[in-house]
Amino acid sequence: MRIKTLFYALLTLPLFFAACEDTKVDEVKNPTINLVAGTTTEDSLSFTVTTTDAEKVAWLVVEASTTTPTATEVFSVGTEIAANTTVEVTATDLEADTDYMVVAAAMNSKTVVKAEVKMFTMAGTAEDKELVFTLTSDEVMEFAAEGGNGEITYTIEWIEPSRTSPVETEAKCSADWVKIDGCTETKTSFRVLANETEEAREATITVTHLSESLEVTVKQVAKGGEPVGKEYDVEFVATQIMTDYMNEEGVDFYVVELGDKGWGDSGWGVDGGTYYAFAIIPSSKGNGVLPNGIYSLGSNATPNTILDELSFLYKMVNGVPEGGFKMYKDANLIISDGMVEATIEFEDGSKHRVLFEGDLSVDDGGSQTPGAFEATHTADKWLWGNASNYGNKYMVVGEGFSIDVHFPAEFAAKESLEEGEYNWVSTTMFGYTDDTKYFTTRSFSLDGVLTPVDAGKAVVSAEGEEYDIQLTLNGRDGVVYMIEYKGKLNDNGGAATPNVITFTSMSEGTALSYYYQFILTDESGDNYLKLVLDSSDSNATAINARTYSWVSSPSYINSGNFSFVNKSLRVDGIQYANNQVMTGTCEVAVEGNTYTINIKAMVNDAEMTFKYVGTIGEQGTEPTPDPDPTPDPDPTPDPDPTPDPDPEQPSKFDPWTFTASLNTGTETLTMTDAAGNTVTAQLGGKYGLSAGTYYINDTDGVFYATDITVNGEAATMAEGTITIDYSYYVTVSMTIDGVKYSGTSSNVVA
Repeated sequence: MRIKTLFYALLTLPLFFAACEDTKVDEVKNPTINLVAGTTTEDSLSFTVTTTDAEKVAWLVVEASTTTPTATEVFSVGTEIAANTTVEVTATDLEADTDYMVVAAAMNSKTVVKAEVKMFTMAGTAEDKELVFTLTSDEVMEFAAEGGNGEITYTIEWIEPSRTSPVETEAKCSADWVKIDGCTETKTSFRVLANETEEAREATITVTHLSESLEVTVKQVAKGGEPVGKEYDVEFVATQIMTDYMNEEGVDFYVVELGDKGWGDSGWGVDGGTYYAFAIIPSSKGNGVLPNGIYSLGSNATPNTILDELSFLYKMVNGVPEGGFKMYKDANLIISDGMVEATIEFEDGSKHRVLFEGDLSVDDGGSQTPGAFEATHTADKWLWGNASNYGNKYMVVGEGFSIDVHFPAEFAAKESLEEGEYNWVSTTMFGYTDDTKYFTTRSFSLDGVLTPVDAGKAVVSAEGEEYDIQLTLNGRDGVVYMIEYKGKLNDNGGAATPNVITFTSMSEGTALSYYYQFILTDESGDNYLKLVLDSSDSNATAINARTYSWVSSPSYINSGNFSFVNKSLRVDGIQYANNQVMTGTCEVAVEGNTYTINIKAMVNDAEMTFKYVGTIGEQGTEPTPDPDPTPDPDPTPDPDPTPDPDPEQPSKFDPWTFTASLNTGTETLTMTDAAGNTVTAQLGGKYGLSAGTYYINDTDGVFYATDITVNGEAATMAEGTITIDYSYYVTVSMTIDGVKYSGTSSNVVA
């Protein structure tokens, strides 16, 4: 409580609490939000946002292909609108024939809610549009002699409306000391090598899209020349943190102090230490940790505010702050799961950037589960998911949401779960925690949007076979999800799982590493599967007629095998993982261009049959009823039934079979094949390591990979992706120094 002593000693503190006297905190209701799609044009989307019991409402439109923004991001970069009413909104200056995600968020002092709807703009024509290629970064970029990384950003206000054959954006530079790392429709990444000469040098990067081009000048000083100016005058990495919590008149108030040394008994820092102090008002209580959010400097006690009168820099000399407190002119603070980042501007114009990574726990009188349980979502199914990498798994399903939860096998069985209170742990700590009872889950899927989970609690009670299970999950988006299930375990709610699914369409095959994937769907869209066959048995438009046997992962595919992409089997809205499919056969018969496909499999202990009759890449037909619809497993073969493979010869590492290992301490991924060829990558992420797609040399994304090496030698050019799926297999699709690497690991990395 030393910080509390320190801040109560400040004369400004009574002013703050006086300003809070009229704050109404009684009977605060959860805000509600309703987002309804309206009309669309070639460059605009119209929609309505209706909210109640909200203090702040904002909206944001992003392309559907990008990561869906969190509520915090919507409030930070979106457009604020009136609360507690219906607002008609039109988003303009959008691209034609493009899928967008409309996201709206509402908040009050109690919690935050978010709504999403997918919309698309109408298709335009080439005749009525122009291509406007606009540079959004500097025309001249300067680098020190040591070199470094650079990025050119731009906007393309018109892209070919058909979007069936995308036009590539190209970047070139004639200078050999400028290396282009990647080029997309929004940015070009490049590297400047060290200048070992005694002369300054200059080069031009040309970025081209269709007939339009942009030029950016790159300048580099000579070896030993004057350094190029930095964005921040001070880059401060804090090694110590002190936190405290107060509540006055119902207002939550957190204090955060970051420094390079510890604190004395008085609550002040110690001699020689530098300290940055922040007093913040969160949008909701952190319940044992500093509340995630984006905070800005202000003078009012409103949510997501850094209080300007109580936030400052000081340096301790001879037991007192040298020169007093240095107040902030402007400041922004980001708190996100083990990380604090602050950018600060002072009255003298200097700018500081402060970083801290570590434990953000705080004694705020709460725990990871606040107050009485009030369900925000009701589950109607609690289904058995068999053994997993983390004990035994259940699939929890309700209207618009689903989540997989894992309990230790000693407590969890198909139709029973030991009563008690379970604490959430990360997958990394599963099996290594000191807690007696614990569970884990990675993310919570709501309306198709995945939200990572960082804390939580499960309370299990039962009377006979009837269970009451309460899940509290702290989402990374700042929302606390409370899910309740009442009923029997592994009870499908009285609805029988259909034994036969008839699909009505089948996509062309998509080449993935050394196999092809075909997507089969029915008319409702509730049922689909992604069938995987070896490339020796299939190509984009053809499949060999034969009987195939089941393997549990595409990684084990060989000629004569079939599998599903993990979690790509969906029946009546429930997704099944590959480890829930015990065995099966896939019989394929071909007559002309018509395929008859019958798949029989044991799914979650139930025998299921999947049928399709039709062509590849087109709408199928309903099969004619037959007392014995099973096709002849050995039809008369075509004189040459083997599909013509892609005539392009694969490179040395395409397909690539390798084992993978991940050092979570150094965050280094190592991939090695049987011949001893080794590729390493340094993984990174804004929220730490997790399953996802890591983009090579693109550090602006949520996940990225850098420092690529091949057999111990640093790569000079690398691009592509490294994906760690939720079963912890690693799939690569990357080009390193002109060599293609494409394949999936033969093992899991966790």
